[in-house]
Amino acid sequence: MTDNSKGKGKGKRNKGQGKRDGAATAPDPRTFREHRFGTREATMMFFRWHGDDPDYKGNDAGIAMPALAESVSASPDSGGMVYKVFPDGLVYGDQRWRFSGMGLFLLAILAFFASIHLIIGGTNPFLSFFSTMTDGGTLMFILSLFMVVALLAFSPLMLLMIAEDLIDFRFETSALFDRKAGKVHLFSLQATRWAPWGYRIDSYDWACVRAGIGSVSVAGEQSTQFDFGVTCLVMDAPEGTTIVDRFLLRATNREEHIQPLLDTWEHVRRFMQYEGPAFAHGDGPNFALGRKPLWKHLWTLPEQHMNLTVEMVGAAWREKNPLYLFPAFLGLLTMPGQALVLWWGLLPWFSGLVKPDPVWPRDVLASVGGKALRYAAPNQPDAAGQ
Repeated sequence: MTDNSKGKGKGKRNKGQGKRDGAATAPDPRTFREHRFGTREATMMFFRWHGDDPDYKGNDAGIAMPALAESVSASPDSGGMVYKVFPDGLVYGDQRWRFSGMGLFLLAILAFFASIHLIIGGTNPFLSFFSTMTDGGTLMFILSLFMVVALLAFSPLMLLMIAEDLIDFRFETSALFDRKAGKVHLFSLQATRWAPWGYRIDSYDWACVRAGIGSVSVAGEQSTQFDFGVTCLVMDAPEGTTIVDRFLLRATNREEHIQPLLDTWEHVRRFMQYEGPAFAHGDGPNFALGRKPLWKHLWTLPEQHMNLTVEMVGAAWREKNPLYLFPAFLGLLTMPGQALVLWWGLLPWFSGLVKPDPVWPRDVLASVGGKALRYAAPNQPDAAGQ
């Protein structure tokens, strides 16, 4: 199998049942849904069973799921990843809110230091560079020159980040599953230097979609973390071996288990195969997808400060090293001051609030039934659209 998207694939999944170490037998795909992997131990068993089994090791997204007609879970659930639902369509989104607000944050920092400079020095920070030339301060001249050059060099990037915070879309990637047409429409941002709001829409046959569960890298709020995820691979043909595109359907914390991933793939599979309603009982669209509540944004920096302080105390206890207590003491000392930075959370919250939804072509919307359904409660659609 070859991959024309981002990586290299492997041979397609064979039918049948494989064995590992001559004794441990992997579950047959026909009874796959009867197994529950709802614990950490069961998840490790899942990967041990299927990791070297040719029946399941069929793509570079990890453990290959069975054919589209085969169920993998008895408890389908969207996991809160469906943003909108149409009579014949489901819109899955991502969690791009993790990136929101960085441009506005940098702009606020720049404005803050510029204001401090005006209050203390009484001069325009940009004109102060030229004033150092007449004052004859060589050191200040060099420092001011460095600051101005760095600011000019960084300005285009900062303007791009600000534009991304204000005028690009709510999701970086969004998949619209169109069961009436048997298609998957993939919305993806195609930002350029001059158009950070650019996007493209690709349409693929549902019969060409395969899924796999494995390790995925997810960009978190502070760093990139490696989680478990279910990835959809688009092949060049229903029985093809070339990967032409891919998208992440859902990720879950690596410290948890993979059953939610199986449930989410089963949710999509049943919907597209006309094997059930759009949602099981208690499930429904998540209209807040792509956005966090205001209080979570306000609490982000104080929570990080508190966690770091607690971590230093724990390190002092584990390492039996009193030097760790000094940063812990500083953290406790500055804890009341965290109230002053609560307002920084307004920036990513505002950024998420103004981002528009993905734009779908009229013929695609007509295929899925026109207007999105309104859900007064999970599993209770209204007659009117939105």
